[in-house]
Amino acid sequence: MSPSLLRNTALQIVVTTWAQQDPASALAWVNALPAGSQKDGVLATAIVALSQQDPTSAVEYASRLPNGPIRDYTFKQISSNWAQADPAGLLAWATGNLTGTAYADATQNALRVMGQTDPAAAAAALAQIADPNVANPAFQQLAWAWGAQDVNAALAWAQSLPADNAAQRNSAITGVLESWSNTDPAAAASYIQRNLATDPSFKTLATQMVNTWGRSDPQAALAWAENLPAGSAQNNAVNAAIAQLAKFDPQTAWQDAQQLSGNSGNTVMVNVINAWASQQPEQAAAALANLPAGKTLDTATGDVAKNWLNQDPNAASQWINTLPQGSARDAAVNQIITTVGKNDPAAAFNWATTISNETTRNAQVVKLAGQWSSINPAAAAGAAQNALGSLTDLTSAQQTALQEIINKAPQP
Repeated sequence: MSPSLLRNTALQIVVTTWAQQDPASALAWVNALPAGSQKDGVLATAIVALSQQDPTSAVEYASRLPNGPIRDYTFKQISSNWAQADPAGLLAWATGNLTGTAYADATQNALRVMGQTDPAAAAAALAQIADPNVANPAFQQLAWAWGAQDVNAALAWAQSLPADNAAQRNSAITGVLESWSNTDPAAAASYIQRNLATDPSFKTLATQMVNTWGRSDPQAALAWAENLPAGSAQNNAVNAAIAQLAKFDPQTAWQDAQQLSGNSGNTVMVNVINAWASQQPEQAAAALANLPAGKTLDTATGDVAKNWLNQDPNAASQWINTLPQGSARDAAVNQIITTVGKNDPAAAFNWATTISNETTRNAQVVKLAGQWSSINPAAAAGAAQNALGSLTDLTSAQQTALQEIINKAPQP
């Protein structure tokens, strides 16, 4: 540790202890230090320590700090300390004295503590906050804390919120149900289906429900989603449940995903393949045979290649070599180029020449030849010369770029 850093650390420790015992003397001493960032940092430490005993005085001192990260940090720490001791007092003071980020931090700190100790009072205070940027995040935070203490009271409050402010009402309902679903997902799911089926937020709530439940019991979450009334809410919930199931049992999830249809079904299949490839890439690669040619197959093939290359590059490369020419193989080749391009531009260049899409191939070849040239100009020049003689549909700019690579090579 450098002497200056060691000195600063020692000052922080001494001033913290001193400010807790005799804040006036500690602050007077710090104020006498030479101006600069070190003084501001030590002063901030003293002010934060003071806030544990006298938060209003601490705020007064903090307001004299220059604008910047140290001042912002000091206000945040003061509001955190004050909230623990007197959240209602902090909330009342912040309302008339703070603005911007400092006000938001103080208000949310106060409401967080009140939500744990007196959620009904926190709800009443929250109703008085006009700024949606401050209020909206606090609704879900309060709902979560209240839901952990008294689900019924929390739900009654959330559902009593004005329907014309959908963002706040949905945030509160979501917070309660997320809290509940962590402890009793079956009961939370039953409540959603029984009481909120006609609620405008039902689709969102059902999807969030299976996402939470699926982390602990994906099969149960999927069974619940499949029993929802037919429609977009059911489709979204089933898709989300299968995606969660794929993390635990990709083979079963794959079987379920193949029963889906439409664009959302294609998205789910790609997500399942990606999850499966992260665990068992060879089996995921075999499953690709069940997909028809098209964008879904291309994306899934690229995902398998990416995951497999990260686990076993040699096996993945051998598999890519067996793929038939086409857009799916191109997606896999682009992944191997990304993987090896920086460390082995020669190998990446050779792979690029096998891409079937001429536009993609030519762009990759020119880019990789340029990268290769910075490492081995002579070899890159030879490859560029071959590309000029063999590749079709090169643009004039690409031909010029390849010729420049050739010209840069040392002459024999």
